[in-house]
Amino acid sequence: MSGECVLIDTSAWIASFRQAGPEQLHSYVADTLQKDLAATCPPVFLEILQGCRSETEYRRMKERFESLHFFEASAQTWETTYRMGFKLRTKGLTVPTIDILIAAIAIENRLLLLHHDRHFRDIARRFEIDALDFIDSD
Repeated sequence: MSGECVLIDTSAWIASFRQAGPEQLHSYVADTLQKDLAATCPPVFLEILQGCRSETEYRRMKERFESLHFFEASAQTWETTYRMGFKLRTKGLTVPTIDILIAAIAIENRLLLLHHDRHFRDIARRFEIDALDFIDSD
């Protein structure tokens, strides 16, 4: 792992929360947190908090995620998102809008995107994004 921040997608967080998740993913997330390289962005923050089952869990997760490096979507990020969405659709691919936005945030900020979602593989095949997953190690 280099000294760069890692934008951890919701899919990777969820897989890492599960005991049965890929061991390599568990280790990578733990190492990223220990080295203070873990990053988040508004869409991931929203998805994580939306999945909380109680007020206590919500407060605990919010506090934890507020301690991570935080990357917003700039006007340029939105332009990148629009263009990516258009290009994906013209190639016959329908990718969730929130995934396109997360990918654009990673691209614009030159972040490694850690994910556990095949949509990001589709994005990575068509755009210059530094992405890592452990999907095949399930």
